[in-house]
Amino acid sequence: MNLRAYLLVPIAALVFLPVGWYGYKFFAVTLDSVILSNTSGNNNGILVVGNASPPMVYKSFTSATNNFWIGRLTASAGNNEVVAFTNQRAVAIQNPVTWTSGVDTVKQALTGPITIDVSVWVVVGPFKTQSSLALDMQISAKSIWDQERMGVTFGAFDIHDATKNPAAATYKEFTDCSMRTAMQTAIGKDAGRINIYIVDLVQGILGRGQACGFGTDFVVVGSSAGAELLAHEIGHDFTLEHVDTLAADFDQTNVMYSASDTRQYFTEGQLFRAHLAGLSTLNWLYNARTGQPTRTCAQLDSSDTCPPIAKRIWADGAKYPPN
Repeated sequence: MNLRAYLLVPIAALVFLPVGWYGYKFFAVTLDSVILSNTSGNNNGILVVGNASPPMVYKSFTSATNNFWIGRLTASAGNNEVVAFTNQRAVAIQNPVTWTSGVDTVKQALTGPITIDVSVWVVVGPFKTQSSLALDMQISAKSIWDQERMGVTFGAFDIHDATKNPAAATYKEFTDCSMRTAMQTAIGKDAGRINIYIVDLVQGILGRGQACGFGTDFVVVGSSAGAELLAHEIGHDFTLEHVDTLAADFDQTNVMYSASDTRQYFTEGQLFRAHLAGLSTLNWLYNARTGQPTRTCAQLDSSDTCPPIAKRIWADGAKYPPN
């Protein structure tokens, strides 16, 4: 068949391959593809699960456009899905994907970012100083989320002056989580949103924070907390755990490291859990993903339904490359 005949055949791509010592010929290559829409104009990434040789289990692809060529897949006996990531868009998942023996094109529309309203209660003043701290933490969290493709942003960020509340002196120091319910009753709590309390000391430390579990709607921070601490504590509200013990894959630059002033990175494995965990506040509190899949993935789970917590589409600095 000559070149003109090739051009009359529907194909996914044309490539040049060498033929002996005499030159090159066109060969038709049919590849499955993923096409994203409503992206943000930034670099895009996907994780793909399906049957291939070798099998694709959350294999990563990146693209400067909305289009990805991903090879040839057929349906696996287990999971078949595509998960998409980009800046300022919510993590998007298409499941199930019906891979066939033919040429498949998966179209995935992105939405978001997810907007969350929060309330801040300044329990220990000066109110003006601690309001500035709250705003610095908001700016830092949003910057990290935008850079790391969390796909979440703040809506209302209401700051309440509770310094004149008669109960404020009682809750100057947050000693342990047994105080949480009584403190919220005495100081105040806005329903349907994460409530953040700025006190003096958290468990004896000015710069400590506490979320009192995973998937809560609660954060308390000390009066000298670092600006990046809010992103860490809200990470717990999104069900993310500390990564200190996973020394081969994480260091203090990850947002979920327990004690750090250099937090800046999330892995895509963490973003997956933050969005898909049923206990994440994005789901049970904000109802931001109604009708979309949820998934129970423990921190150490790694399977065809749970990417490893350390899965990275993009590098996290020079130390942790894509994997």
